[in-house]
Amino acid sequence: MKNKLCLIWIVLFVLGCGRLPQDKQARLKQADVYAAQGHKYIARSIELYKGLIKEETSANLRDGLKLKLGDLYSEMGRYAEAVDCFSGIESPEAKKKLAIAYFKNSQLTDALAQFDRLGKLNDNDYLYYYGQTLEKNNLYDKALEIYSLIPKIDKNYAKVKSRINAINLSEDISPLKNLSESIIKNAPNQQDYPEAGAVILLSEEDFEAFENNTAQYDTHIVAKIFNERGKQEFSEIQIPYDSTFEEVKLDFARTIKPDGTAVYVGDKNIRDVSMYLNYPLYSNARVRIISMPEVTEGAIIEYRAKVFQKQLVNKKDFVLNYAAQENEPVKISKLNIKIPQDKNFNYKVINLEYNKFSAVLNPKISIVDNKKVFSWQIENIPEILPEPDMSPASRINPIIMMSTFEKWDDVYKWWYALYRDKIGIDKDIQNKINELIKNKTTLKDKMRAIYNFCAKDIRYVAVEYGQAGYEPHQAKDIFKNKYGDCKDQAILLVAMLRSIGINAYPVLIGTYDTINLDRDFPSINFDHCIAAADFEGERIFMDPTGETVSFGDLPAMDQDRLIFAVLDDGYKIISTPTFGAQQNYSQIKMQITINEDDSIYARRQADTKGFFQQGQRYWIQFTKPKLIEETLKSTANAIAPGARLIKYNIENADDLDKDIVLEYEFQAPEFLAKADGSRLLPQLGGIDISSVGKEERNYPIEYSTLFETTVITEIKLPKNLKLKYLPQNLKIDSEWFEFENSYTEKNRLITFFERYRLKKKLITQDEYKEYKGLLEDIARKVNQNIILQEK
Repeated sequence: MKNKLCLIWIVLFVLGCGRLPQDKQARLKQADVYAAQGHKYIARSIELYKGLIKEETSANLRDGLKLKLGDLYSEMGRYAEAVDCFSGIESPEAKKKLAIAYFKNSQLTDALAQFDRLGKLNDNDYLYYYGQTLEKNNLYDKALEIYSLIPKIDKNYAKVKSRINAINLSEDISPLKNLSESIIKNAPNQQDYPEAGAVILLSEEDFEAFENNTAQYDTHIVAKIFNERGKQEFSEIQIPYDSTFEEVKLDFARTIKPDGTAVYVGDKNIRDVSMYLNYPLYSNARVRIISMPEVTEGAIIEYRAKVFQKQLVNKKDFVLNYAAQENEPVKISKLNIKIPQDKNFNYKVINLEYNKFSAVLNPKISIVDNKKVFSWQIENIPEILPEPDMSPASRINPIIMMSTFEKWDDVYKWWYALYRDKIGIDKDIQNKINELIKNKTTLKDKMRAIYNFCAKDIRYVAVEYGQAGYEPHQAKDIFKNKYGDCKDQAILLVAMLRSIGINAYPVLIGTYDTINLDRDFPSINFDHCIAAADFEGERIFMDPTGETVSFGDLPAMDQDRLIFAVLDDGYKIISTPTFGAQQNYSQIKMQITINEDDSIYARRQADTKGFFQQGQRYWIQFTKPKLIEETLKSTANAIAPGARLIKYNIENADDLDKDIVLEYEFQAPEFLAKADGSRLLPQLGGIDISSVGKEERNYPIEYSTLFETTVITEIKLPKNLKLKYLPQNLKIDSEWFEFENSYTEKNRLITFFERYRLKKKLITQDEYKEYKGLLEDIARKVNQNIILQEK
């Protein structure tokens, strides 16, 4: 087939360039005849060899024929067939050729095993491919050892020397080569950035889209290391890419040591690995990892790399997001976008209120070589300093959004075409559906059963949307493999629901940590895919990647987000629901009986809903039973030092349709503190003030969802003690939350009740001072103890 394509290409080339002169036409015709005869003779040779092998009764002669056929296949580049021929032949020559054929057929594990079995042979070609195999398996030191066995007089030694140089590191005493001298000479120190682990001296990024709808992304980074945090951040450089449509080229990478010498990265410092090694469906999601050598405090790391995109997202458009700030300070940041003049290009800056460093976020626009160029340069950018419970970076970092999509309908047509032929089901899926819905009387119960199957029995592979391509796999492949990423799980769920008559469809969503969809800015800022269904006037969203999320519920990251619903007749931009405190709550009940010797017997139960139950279910399902028991023991010991766990009971952890039951009992000595004939109970309530430690905040406090927590504690007093003091009740209703706690006593039974209900997810910087004061005032007021007295 390959040769036929070559001939077709030659014909098209000739036709496209005009007619060849008469003498050349004759030569071309003769060449075509020889090519055709060559193919015919090769095919006839293979046929004859196979016939002789089949007829031959002598094992030795048969092996000799197979060796000849294997050589022919190898010369033709048909290495898989060569492997078949060489396999099973016991001669040393055949074993060597088998090892090389394995390598050339990309069977690297088999090649390595074969080479290792044969060992170091006196055959230079064999040794060269042995070294190549070791390199491909990241065994660089051993590869150098094998290469060293090849004498310099070998005709192919130039190739060997090239590989040795590529593997080894080299030092350069002129570190300012390829780097602005002033950047290094004026590099700041730790004293200039006391909070930083490193400083990015230069960040240069260039993206160019070409007329043929391919693209190239270049990046050049220079960073100075200050301390251990900086070493950890920049010692391993990762460049993710999709091997289906992208190629990565590292121009160079080096570490400039504090003494001024530069150590360059060699091949043994570079690995190219699958991001999801155990999941063949996503083998195209890869990462190039560069291990920077000799990274020490005061060193400077520099690298320049290119990513070549063989095609754009939908073969014509691209989307980029450029965040101004990083986790470390940046001295100079440059971005250039170069596109054909006739190509649409939109940009929009979000989170402008956080541009406290006066960056110019609108581009300079110019025409260079008949292309439009959009350029940004920002200097002296401060790092983002984390604060407790702060908003995600997507909402506090000035971001330049860029997109060539002209309208949302373009996004719809592209993605609908990707998934519409993927939702067909086969006999196996239909049989499973019949099994799941058997004895289910309502359509909603059938939906729930199918959702539970997709959530629990299809393993979720956490591949961020777009990381392994945008196109989902066939529903039948996901069902067969029993694993999938978000878009694949959603497609399988949609396919199964449609088979029972439910109008289900996939939904593209940017989750809590991601840029939210902008109705006025067509783009693909989605990091996740879920499903939705219209049922009896209700729209039900379902995220099958949440293996502990019950039907009708959603993970907090999916709630209150604008989404892109891909229907058969068009798209809809709508919002996912926000589940309030009534949906997300935790209630802890505890009954304590105090004995006359101050020891106690206690029983504790946890009742959860919403994201509290999702987390609790996950903890139970994915924690070893022994560790669960140890955690309950630790919790009991924190309540009453010296506590001994008596027993515990967990139910329904694997049943998404039922609430989890978690209860346990424990005993403890000397629960009460003694003070002059009185007894003090430990403080029963409290409020979390960890988010208000700072006097002022740079960023808002933001909670992912609304919630409510309740604590009810009943304490039975012994006959030898009576109540002396109950703390005052407290009730607060603010714009941000409700808080109340109360104490009552009747017939030697003390009941403590405390409730916290979050009403507002976002507390702004302007509100912070008042919010902080209120929380701290509550913390002081609830810092009280019940006091008992001996009768």
